[in-house]
Amino acid sequence: MAPECPKCGYALTKARSSQDHRRFFALLWAAFDNWPETHEFQPGDSEHLRAWLLCQIGYRETVRISVPSSDPEVMRLGLFAAEAAFRAFPSNTFVRADGAGLVIERAKSINFATLDQKQFAPIREAIELFIEAETGIDVDGCLREVG
Repeated sequence: MAPECPKCGYALTKARSSQDHRRFFALLWAAFDNWPETHEFQPGDSEHLRAWLLCQIGYRETVRISVPSSDPEVMRLGLFAAEAAFRAFPSNTFVRADGAGLVIERAKSINFATLDQKQFAPIREAIELFIEAETGIDVDGCLREVG
């Protein structure tokens, strides 16, 4: 909960830094341009990469669909349920199987209205660390290149 003005009760938040926001998206473009061709995940564009990275760091919405049987009718129903979930999460949705069925994920919004700077900064930092750990891409080096 953000602190409030003692006189009027208005929530006091530090607005999102436009400079930090631009830096984040410059990083996404640079990471996309330098994304390893050998990596298991191959993004279609920087927006696809952004959504995938947000999901990877846990900033996502998730729907789980249990498919406890290999029976064709049960699988058909599972696929029907997955189709319904894809309609609920229309863009940049990711699906993976786990031991009990399907996991469908979509990145949460990071727009200015959703997150202030205090909430955005840890997300950006987690993505930077994830990019470096997952791919070996030097985040600061990438940003200097697009400089």
